[in-house]
Amino acid sequence: MLKKIIKRLCLIREKSRTDAMEADSSKDNSCTNITHIRLFLRFLKENDNTQNPFIDSNYLATLIGSLLQAKNDSVVKTILKEVLRYLQLERVLPSHENAVGLKILKQYNTFCQNH
Repeated sequence: MLKKIIKRLCLIREKSRTDAMEADSSKDNSCTNITHIRLFLRFLKENDNTQNPFIDSNYLATLIGSLLQAKNDSVVKTILKEVLRYLQLERVLPSHENAVGLKILKQYNTFCQNH
């Protein structure tokens, strides 16, 4: 499983190397490149921690925080849908130290101000 993920990440990195060089970021390091935003959304949607004995709540919180800092208006609805899904999941099955829920609540206000 881990080998598949590493191989997929290497392929994605090689494919998006030229995109990364052209990525436009604003002064506050918020990503506006649609390719990176969709990649983060895909990581959230396909996150599977069933065979991993370690807690991935900090990883999820970081991904969600990065998505909520995005300033691309074309994917706002998709970002909100995925973030609300994780917030509902947080109510049913809380993450370690509520890391995911706290990150969502902290970043949500700035996300609403930007859009």
